[in-house]
Amino acid sequence: MGRAHEVRAKAMAATAAKKSKLYSIYAKEIYQAAKGNPDPTSNDVLRRVIEKAKKEQVPADVINRNIEKVKKGVSENYETVEYEAFAQGGSSLIIKCLTDNSNRTISFVKTVFNKCGAKMASQGSVSFMYEHLGVIGIKDHSEEEVMDALINADVDVNDIENENDMIVVYTEVQDLNNAKKALETAFPGITFELDEISYFSKDSVTLSGEDKEKFEFGSYLHYLLEITDFKKKDLTLIDEKYQPYFLKLFNLDLFNNLDNTNIYKEYEFIYESNNIKKHGIIDLMIEHDNYIDIIDYKLKNIEDNLYHEQLLGYKEYIKTKTNKDINLYLYSIIDGRYEKIE
Repeated sequence: MGRAHEVRAKAMAATAAKKSKLYSIYAKEIYQAAKGNPDPTSNDVLRRVIEKAKKEQVPADVINRNIEKVKKGVSENYETVEYEAFAQGGSSLIIKCLTDNSNRTISFVKTVFNKCGAKMASQGSVSFMYEHLGVIGIKDHSEEEVMDALINADVDVNDIENENDMIVVYTEVQDLNNAKKALETAFPGITFELDEISYFSKDSVTLSGEDKEKFEFGSYLHYLLEITDFKKKDLTLIDEKYQPYFLKLFNLDLFNNLDNTNIYKEYEFIYESNNIKKHGIIDLMIEHDNYIDIIDYKLKNIEDNLYHEQLLGYKEYIKTKTNKDINLYLYSIIDGRYEKIE
């Protein structure tokens, strides 16, 4: 069937993997929202999550199965954790996670921050620059109509904006459901294009030049690495503007003669360092007949001693699983160079 079929097959596999992750995320959110009250007609949080899941085309079976778990008393423990970070060009990040293992999650988040050049911040050092608000958006009604409906229902709002022919309403978190009910009463059958609770920055920052490139590329990097075929050095599924970075990578001697190797991407494990259990993620591990190459990607900087220590910890763990020699490398995506760690 030729090259076109192979490309389509890879694209379909990548899409399937993304859908699987999306379904898994919503499964956890639905289960957590249903705990305490699995009835969406009287549980506003659960109803909102279900509506979002349907918009994302999450199958009804995934939704119903996780509500049934709660009804049957199946015990799964998740907690919501938030992390703050400073990023390029004076920008900042707030990451909200639902997890059953906070130690594993913070390790993963730190790894992603390193990839996109962000730095973990202490709790509260970023969030004070944001407002925690509810937001809903509808189409086919004017700003005046929406405002009248909210005033008539005695609902307080923080702001109303017209964004690309959609009326967007911002409320305090506790007022969001009242705002939704007021609009549903005033405009029967409306569809909420937006319906979420999130953080909104008080001031905006526009990234440009190298800062923008680093942020966008770093955020997208994990996905690109997951779909890359290192043996065939196939760039078909990689955006054209990112292909030069991967061509530099493929031209390294580390990526010669990979036909008879085993390649592991995003290899996760738990290891112990100084009597402390830690969560490790190896970006790329190439197993040859007599040795193993462990390659950790960084967006630019590879000189930080913390990266070296982290890789040495990974080596100690892998040594417990094999008798093969292990080589460690840090690779700078932007600079196209690597450093061997001894």
